[in-house]
Amino acid sequence: DILVRFPGEDAMCTGDLIVEYSTLYFQSANPERWIQNLREIATGPGKFILPGHGDICPHSQAAAVADYLTVLLRSAKKFLEPFKTAFIDPIETPEIDKMAGDFLAGGSPDAREINEKAGPENAQRELRMMFRNLMNRRLR
Repeated sequence: DILVRFPGEDAMCTGDLIVEYSTLYFQSANPERWIQNLREIATGPGKFILPGHGDICPHSQAAAVADYLTVLLRSAKKFLEPFKTAFIDPIETPEIDKMAGDFLAGGSPDAREINEKAGPENAQRELRMMFRNLMNRRLR
């Protein structure tokens, strides 16, 4: 994505770097770098963000999305714990769906935040994408 700052308007156009929680897509993204970029944006000047999708939002949305991605990343890494020491074949989607569904139904603070922000129709998809992203990067 390209970032365009409009200093006279105190705004930044972020493309898909910042979007509504329910439309995040990061299948092949580097989540750690994405979070780092959002944190850099959050500490910079500005009042408004023109996101890739959705309405204009306050500049603080950069930190809010970074926080949410951090929760997704932390949650997906919990899934990977049992697989850290062994090379495994890519996990099939039904298994990932079950793992994500079990996690989200578990009621942890992270699960509640993911369900609340992404909505029930998107929470499992987003957690599954983050998990698959981490698995694919690990298996390369």
